[in-house]
Amino acid sequence: MMHRVTFTGCALLLVVLLASCASKSEKKASTLYKSAQTDFANMKYEKVVSDLTEALSLAGDHLVSFTDGSVHFLRGQANDALGRHDAALADYTEAINRGNNHLTSWVLNSDPKPYAKNKFMRNQLSRYYEARAKVYRSQNRETLAEEDLSVMKRMENLPITTKERMRELLPGKSQ
Repeated sequence: MMHRVTFTGCALLLVVLLASCASKSEKKASTLYKSAQTDFANMKYEKVVSDLTEALSLAGDHLVSFTDGSVHFLRGQANDALGRHDAALADYTEAINRGNNHLTSWVLNSDPKPYAKNKFMRNQLSRYYEARAKVYRSQNRETLAEEDLSVMKRMENLPITTKERMRELLPGKSQ
C-alpha cells in the first residue's frame, strides 16, 4: 500500500507540475500575442512574425485567440506586409481553418450572447477570407479570390441583432 500512495503522490505532483508549466507557457504566449498586436500597429512586422511563431509553439490550442485563427491572421498580415505572399497565404488559410473549426467549438457554442456565431463570422472570419482573397488577387488567381470574396460577402450579410433578423424575416418593415 505504501508504494501505491508514493506512486499516486508522484503522479499527482507530476500533474501539478505539468499544469504549472502549461500555464506559464500560455501566459508567455498570450503576452507575445499582445506585444505582436502593438508591434503590428508600429509596423515592426519582422518582430510580429517572430513573436507569433514563438507564441504558437508555446500555446498550442489552449487559448481562444490561438484557436479562433486570430494569431495566424495577424501573422499573415505581417507576412503580407513584408511581401511574403506564400507565407501570408499559409497563415490566412490556417486562420480560416481554425475559424471554421471555432464555429463548432464549445467556447462559441456556449456563448449566451445572441448571434455570437454570426458576430464571429461577420467580424473575424470574413476578414480572414478577404485578406486571403487580396493575396490571391495580387498573384492573379482571380477564381480563388472571387470564391473567397463570395464567402466573405455571405458572412457580412448575416444578422447580428434581433432587429436585423426581424428585418430579414419581415421584408418591407423598417425599424
